[in-house]
Amino acid sequence: QYAKGSWIVDHSGKRYLDGCSGAVTCNLGHGVQEVIEPLKEQLDAVSFVYRSQFTSEPAEQLAELLAEWLPGDLNWSFFVNSGSEAVETAMK
Repeated sequence: QYAKGSWIVDHSGKRYLDGCSGAVTCNLGHGVQEVIEPLKEQLDAVSFVYRSQFTSEPAEQLAELLAEWLPGDLNWSFFVNSGSEAVETAMK
């Protein structure tokens, strides 16, 4: 029926603790406004582009933050959609 935070509620009102961590969009819980609002803003700006061909301001900001926070001399970042893609890209 609906979900809020870490809980999923069925049509009868029974609550279930959502322990599924595989769905990246739910790792922080359901209905988290701090996640939803930036997503809405990005959807209004640009819904989707292939990362290999285009960039976006949020992606560039994240790359800069990673370069500041991570040790070593990080000169570039390459964002992908999954752990499998990350491993495959790293191996290339």
